[in-house]
Amino acid sequence: MIDSIVSAMKIGEVEIEYTSLISGNSKKVVGTLKNKALNQSNTNERIVFWDINSQKYEDIKIDTITSWEVCK
Repeated sequence: MIDSIVSAMKIGEVEIEYTSLISGNSKKVVGTLKNKALNQSNTNERIVFWDINSQKYEDIKIDTITSWEVCK
């Protein structure tokens, strides 16, 4: 799954829905890797990306992601 998300983020914005490790609530975030120099391995437990709304780098644990889609 990480390869598909990273590939999509490298060319644009992706909305990720995930379960918060702290609250257990479902959350959504829009992130990108476009014009960002971050190398990620498909063996990583987490995906690191630029959060469009917060304007900072964030990371999400892969196994908490419930869905994702490319933003239009």
